[in-house]
Amino acid sequence: WSPAPGTGDSVWDILALPSGRVLVTEVDSGIYAASNGKTGTFSKVTSSAFPSTIYDVKLSNCKKFPNIVYAEFDNPAVGMQAFCKSTDGGVTWTAKTIPPFLGAEHQHYGTMLGVSNTDTNKVECGIHYGSRSTDGGNNWQIFAGGGIGAQSNFHCYANSPASYLDLSGDSSNTFLLGDVNGIFSSNWGHSSYIDTTNFDSVTTSEEIDSNYVTTLWYGGDFAGSGRRCIGGLQDNGDYRIRPTDPGTGIGGDGDGFYGHISQQDSNTGYLFGNSYNLQKTTNLFATQYPNWSYITPPWGTGESPAYRNPFQINYADGQQLYVPSRQGVWRTTNAGSSWARLNSANILGIIHVGCTAVTNPSIYFDGYDGTNYHFYRIDNAQTAPPLGTPVDLSAGLGNTVDPMGEISPYPTNPSTVYIGFQGYSTHHHAWKVLNANTATPTWVDISGTTTPLPSGLGVNQIQANPLDTTTLLAATANGLYYSTNTGADWYKETKIPTKVNIEQMQLRASDRKLFLFTWGRGVWYASIHFTGGGIVQQASIEPTPATPQLQFSLYPNPATEKLTVSPQQALSSSARITIYSSDGRMISESAWNPTGGEGQEVNISSLPSGAYFLQITDGNKIAKNKFVKM
Repeated sequence: WSPAPGTGDSVWDILALPSGRVLVTEVDSGIYAASNGKTGTFSKVTSSAFPSTIYDVKLSNCKKFPNIVYAEFDNPAVGMQAFCKSTDGGVTWTAKTIPPFLGAEHQHYGTMLGVSNTDTNKVECGIHYGSRSTDGGNNWQIFAGGGIGAQSNFHCYANSPASYLDLSGDSSNTFLLGDVNGIFSSNWGHSSYIDTTNFDSVTTSEEIDSNYVTTLWYGGDFAGSGRRCIGGLQDNGDYRIRPTDPGTGIGGDGDGFYGHISQQDSNTGYLFGNSYNLQKTTNLFATQYPNWSYITPPWGTGESPAYRNPFQINYADGQQLYVPSRQGVWRTTNAGSSWARLNSANILGIIHVGCTAVTNPSIYFDGYDGTNYHFYRIDNAQTAPPLGTPVDLSAGLGNTVDPMGEISPYPTNPSTVYIGFQGYSTHHHAWKVLNANTATPTWVDISGTTTPLPSGLGVNQIQANPLDTTTLLAATANGLYYSTNTGADWYKETKIPTKVNIEQMQLRASDRKLFLFTWGRGVWYASIHFTGGGIVQQASIEPTPATPQLQFSLYPNPATEKLTVSPQQALSSSARITIYSSDGRMISESAWNPTGGEGQEVNISSLPSGAYFLQITDGNKIAKNKFVKM
């Protein structure tokens, strides 16, 4: 590799043409081009069609006529600035109509641009929703994206290979869209668009993930038993998982962030989302859609929390919450009925709070004043007087370069705390704090010796096996690692996705069940055991009920009109059949009513093509099988 052109700013897009000409766009700079792509031959492209100040530029061209190139110019502060077309490989440019978008469409990181393989006039451009032109950017129509929530940021476009046929049977007319929720197929023949008067959307795309999980989780928490959990997703609010329900939206219409569940009463749950409000429910698992009430601490405008804001519950007392703001830590001991700020002097840059699992716990939290990182402790946090002075443990901080990740005190021992450090420096990122309940703690580097964690790998969180502190887990920016010798050696767990950012890891001490909330591969559940050289005994994205199971077959599979459901056991008259979409939404429910023979026929002719789950529920017995509708 050798340096390409420009100012050295971040490269936003690259387009290589068959002629050898290469176009490169740089953030806050513009478009650079070279006729042969060689170092030292690039020069900046200028045009009166371009905006005077350039931020981000996206490029795309037509495969059949590659010199037809489109460029969209985006300003994160105001949205789309310009849309231009070139017919000579990006030498000269003409301004076209700026594509319309709904709402505050300025999230430049999600912008998608694509051109048909064969028709230079067919162009797609989108962020939350998409705009489509069939006349080369002169006129546009808004279309709906796929996805499971109110927003679905687009990230990429690809013309489909000839082997893939869309619903119309025309592969040359098909394209694929990648958004925050997965992969979707659409075609230029669709003519249903969003009604911009009332924003009712008619989807023009078909999800083709085939149950490949792509959801982006910030974090979450487990219930007191089983695989039940809740958490927050980017752009899709908050979700709950329970045995009979692999995923239900339970609140929020934008980003959902973090959640907690009382271990003493699993129906008591808490959520924090991008409305910057803390919410509580007392029927989390009792109903299909829980009721929520606001219990936000009474902080002022200048003290409102940071974006995302991971708060903490005391697992020994589900009424205790510790919530950071931009200036301090707030405490409630009665599930949000009253609040007190624990520190008097303002402490800036608080992100993470850790709490021991005892009735009157010690809590630990970080801070950053713009120059230095800090680390603090408050003892007897349940009864500590408001507006006190936390103990400053910043001296000897293990890593002074990278931001601190999750803080994980050993549940019943306030003297030991495990901390991961995020970022990408070569500084060590895994640390154990000994004597953390004193004024002079000792920082022990546990990043590894013989087989260390990879250099520069950000560690989001470290936790110890509550029955054996020699066993450690590290949730990193690139998968899960484990150590069986107190951090001297680390190994990567391979039974779960290995190339994914694990945003948050929750280890239930009562039964050593592990929940991983990942950025792009859903939620994973595991039992900690050493089998086959790894630490995960069982991992799954599909919840399995802790109840007696049924068995049944489905045929034909795939099917077009009807499915026959054939149980291997006799079912009662109260049995029910439920069909779910691949993302967990209930499609239909009906009674078990066989007409004779070996099973019951289910009409699926009205379902769109795709993957589904059919579930039988008979009392406390549950079974679920996957089928494909052609």
